[in-house]
Amino acid sequence: MGNAQSPKHWRETHYRLTGPVVAQLQQNFNENWVKCGGASLTGISYYPHLQRTGKVKAQAYTASPIDKNYAIPHIYRQAMASARKSIVIKNSYIFLDRPMMKAVIDARKRGVHVEMIFAWEHTDAWPIRHLSIYQYHKLLKAGVHIYEYRPSMIHCKVMVIDELFSIIGSANIDPRSLYINDESNVNILDEDFAKQQLGIIANDKLDSQRVLKPPFFWNPVTIPSRAAVTVIAPQL
Repeated sequence: MGNAQSPKHWRETHYRLTGPVVAQLQQNFNENWVKCGGASLTGISYYPHLQRTGKVKAQAYTASPIDKNYAIPHIYRQAMASARKSIVIKNSYIFLDRPMMKAVIDARKRGVHVEMIFAWEHTDAWPIRHLSIYQYHKLLKAGVHIYEYRPSMIHCKVMVIDELFSIIGSANIDPRSLYINDESNVNILDEDFAKQQLGIIANDKLDSQRVLKPPFFWNPVTIPSRAAVTVIAPQL
């Protein structure tokens, strides 16, 4: 509710999709509905013919670990591996597993500019917050620009590659979301849309604090976080 006007409200971005991509979203829902015991929804009343409503190229897809479908982490990594100029990430829960961290570090080695907006103290997932902080050292050393959103809980999930390719949806960038939860994302290939997202992110950065120095690496408080990293970071 609200728009980050106080710590009791959230910062969120919502999207309205029209056109043929809606059928993909419906099918994603239908598959989950059937898994939950519902009858399959079929026929013209559920799937009417959908006319094009614009020129934006969009693709909806899901990840469902029960089906060994890990599409979302694979697409995240593939998108970052394809980046030539920039990777901009704004996400409510960020804890990079080893393959995801490698994709970020490799991008920096190629000279790709990388920005990441994290949640700050206004979060409903403190374990992820602590694990995120643990990774600041490595990210900052690689030259990643880190920001923490200050006014409220941030719940956006956006990735923009090269000011051209955008990923939006429900998936976070942490092992639970990528390898345990059922999630639904949309890929959007459109320069104008990407620039619109970057404009929104630029506004959010005005309400964020850039992190220039990580917490002391050997602070005893970080020991549980360092131990947890070796336990929960998946190797897929």
